[in-house]
Amino acid sequence: MTATNLETRRSDPWSIAAAIMAVPAAAGTAWFLIGDLTTTDPAGADYIYRQPAWLSDHESVIGVVSIALLAIALLVLVLRWHQRKTRTEWRTLTVLWVAAGIGTGLTERTVTMGVIGANIGGGALLLFVVPAGLLGADHYQRWPHSVPVGRDLAAESG
Repeated sequence: MTATNLETRRSDPWSIAAAIMAVPAAAGTAWFLIGDLTTTDPAGADYIYRQPAWLSDHESVIGVVSIALLAIALLVLVLRWHQRKTRTEWRTLTVLWVAAGIGTGLTERTVTMGVIGANIGGGALLLFVVPAGLLGADHYQRWPHSVPVGRDLAAESG
């Protein structure tokens, strides 16, 4: 691929759709695989936020659908990346998005767990981890990309 083609190449719509689908799928998969973290009888437990009943009622359906969507999204992304249909910037951004989805699933399970007394883990997540994630996203947005548009590293190496 020439530098001219790389400069004018648009982002691949299949990769964008798969990356967007991977974020909530990663959150749902993490949420399902972590499971309920309630440490005591739910009737007498203290909550930062009580999980909606419909989530508990449909936990296995949500988990299976999330795992299937994540598998499909990752398969599409890996195939498109292998075919070099996406830009390098999208690869890095997609990995960060999927990590944010996993963090969202973990945060939801931690914040909604029933405990005796204070939920220190949920409070720590809300006070420190969420703002740190937002700062990291802002830093990435301002950070110059490692591979400038217009350079085809595959053509240079072989």
